[in-house]
Amino acid sequence: MKHRANIIGAEAINALGANLSEIWDRMMGLECGIRPLVNLPKGRYQTDVAGEVLPEIENRLPEVDGNSRLFRLAAAAAAGALKQAESIDRNLDLENTGLVFSTTKAGIDELEKIITRENSGNPEYIYPGAVAAKLAGHLSLGGPVIAVSCACASGLAAIVQAARMLRDGSAARMLVVGADILSDFVMQGFSSLQALSERPCRPYDCARDGMSLGEGAGALVMSADENPESLASVGGWGITNDCTHINVPDPGGRGLQKAVEAALAMSGKKRSEIDCINGHGTSTIPNDEMEAEAIAGAFGENPPPLSSMKGYFGHTMGAGGVIETAINIEALREKIIPACMGFAEKGVGPLLNICREHLEQKRLDNILTLKSGFGGINAAVIIKAFSSQQSAIS
Repeated sequence: MKHRANIIGAEAINALGANLSEIWDRMMGLECGIRPLVNLPKGRYQTDVAGEVLPEIENRLPEVDGNSRLFRLAAAAAAGALKQAESIDRNLDLENTGLVFSTTKAGIDELEKIITRENSGNPEYIYPGAVAAKLAGHLSLGGPVIAVSCACASGLAAIVQAARMLRDGSAARMLVVGADILSDFVMQGFSSLQALSERPCRPYDCARDGMSLGEGAGALVMSADENPESLASVGGWGITNDCTHINVPDPGGRGLQKAVEAALAMSGKKRSEIDCINGHGTSTIPNDEMEAEAIAGAFGENPPPLSSMKGYFGHTMGAGGVIETAINIEALREKIIPACMGFAEKGVGPLLNICREHLEQKRLDNILTLKSGFGGINAAVIIKAFSSQQSAIS
């Protein structure tokens, strides 16, 4: 039996803009959102730069009850995606729409306030499940609600979970929202691992020396129904765990390679039909080397063009898979593969085809997006340009 997981709404918020259109335009203008810290103090961490959502962006978002930055970003992204979905599906029923919320740390800043005795911290934003329930109530969603938190693969895992729920009939529509924010806890944690670069990150480059963190929110509305105005569809997926180390990936990339191969098998696509890889590309030495091994293992001597978005707005953690999928939908629509910002000279895998500049394509129908995270988790999802003849998955 065939099942559909079509995307009918998409929105994103990050250091480059308050909506998906702004973000895409600034990426096309090669603007970097990784800047000197404003919301967090300088001189406290391994780096003084990050992809912060600055006040001039945040202040344009709708206000919500409470004082949680995480919830404000998540609610704004969700509202934007739902608004687009309602313009495509005039019969969108919120009562039969579920929610999958992805995050790594949820409102960890609220816990910081409580621990430091500021007495202004709100505990209901600390737990991912509680945030998901509150967000569903805020949006008047009546379907099933769950939270996914599996490190930096959380966003793609949430998309997969939503597709599964559409497949088993749990809901007719699923809203996927990913959100994470920068905080003292997050910046201190990655600093303790010596994982951050003092400069904006340079994925896959020979001079890369660490990641740049970012924050933001992304949202997708997914439907089991076929609609000719759908934006894209989920073609297939694979999720694995390489069980190598708590915070270092398998150097041989075997877990990620298996995830890629599972996604290809599920989609029924040949390797040659993948037009672009949206890589994880964190700009750390171990991740980029592992990813290069996995891509070479899955695609051999002729891999498709590869690009990472981290150089534009940083590593947005549990929101990244959703934010970058929303941007991938724009790439499919415009038939443009964004340049890999920060990349200049190859420092991994001699066979990789890394984009130094934006590539306009005559055909851009299938994008493979990759994410990996602490604990050894790997996720690969194929996002397809919508076609009513090819929008079903097994």
